[in-house]
Amino acid sequence: MRRSNEQGTWKFDVAAGLRVVGHRGGEQLVATLAIDDNADRLAFMVVRLEWTGDGTSLAGRPAPDVATIESWASTPGAALALLDQRNTDEPVAGDPLPMRLPVHGSGRKPNSFYERVLFFKDLCYEHGLPYAERLAADNGVAPGVVYRWVAEARRRGLTAEGDQ
Repeated sequence: MRRSNEQGTWKFDVAAGLRVVGHRGGEQLVATLAIDDNADRLAFMVVRLEWTGDGTSLAGRPAPDVATIESWASTPGAALALLDQRNTDEPVAGDPLPMRLPVHGSGRKPNSFYERVLFFKDLCYEHGLPYAERLAADNGVAPGVVYRWVAEARRRGLTAEGDQ
């Protein structure tokens, strides 16, 4: 995916370990990210930035815009790719299974909604994925909302005996 700004066009790609690699002309950047716990939706923040040139001096060149990197990384497609690769050394082959839930708006949701949440939670556990972050990214909500959905499923008695 490309992001343009007044200094030129950066091409960003996801790398393993919550990193974004960017290229612009002879420049390259590697941004190490962390999940922004203060955001109301799943968002990433840059915690380390390495910026290199093609052997020429970077003096006088505009620095990469951290806000542009964070904005790109927090888009749904990039966020899912980052989460899928955060604990791997190699890229994940193929597109991840979307874990979208039916839209019910605010207010009381039917048991079938919460049963689907629990199904996706179990599926994430089977594949070693962080369920709250994954469901949050696929559904455009904060991970805390996913935790509340699971708590409501427990309250309604929809979990198996001893299942937490």
